[in-house]
Amino acid sequence: MAYRVGVAQNMVNKLNTKGCDVVVMLSHCGTAEEVELAAAVNGIDVIVGGHSHDLNYPPIMVNGTIIVQAGEENDHLGCLELEYAGGNVSVRNATAIPMDASIPTDPAVDSALAIYKTSLDNKSSDVMECR
Repeated sequence: MAYRVGVAQNMVNKLNTKGCDVVVMLSHCGTAEEVELAAAVNGIDVIVGGHSHDLNYPPIMVNGTIIVQAGEENDHLGCLELEYAGGNVSVRNATAIPMDASIPTDPAVDSALAIYKTSLDNKSSDVMECR
């Protein structure tokens, strides 16, 4: 973990030196480690995470960092609206939209995606899970 904290802090410092106003970290470490990173690294405004498949809506707030994660298996679409004022980032709105039968479908999109889904389903049986 110490290595990741050092790398993250170094990147935040470089971004700030280059004039970056807002730092968004895309992570696949899982909520527990994202919380640890937010606590240990100064200057990360938002962490959009994954891996642990948590539904972090409303967002978790740690050390001024907004942490979100939208569940698993495309069960939710995370929508995070931010506001930037006076050098600070805040949440304007954060919702996790359930991706269920209430979402209208488009036959043309479904047809186009079916081609890729079949191909991916066939390939997924060849993939071994890494742990």
